[in-house]
Amino acid sequence: MKASSDAGLCAGCLHGRSIDSARGSRFWLCGRAASDGRYPKYPRLPMLQCPGFAPANAASG
Repeated sequence: MKASSDAGLCAGCLHGRSIDSARGSRFWLCGRAASDGRYPKYPRLPMLQCPGFAPANAASG
């Protein structure tokens, strides 16, 4: 199973969500993909640059 640090930006993004499969694999789902076709639903990792990145801790501000 991949660690969060292996996901790059997705691990710390407000729109990123980890999905664990029944076979023990972890995927990262991009929430922006639901409303914006420019973003892949399951981005290739590690994601090092993303124009839609929003820090997850900024939502609590």
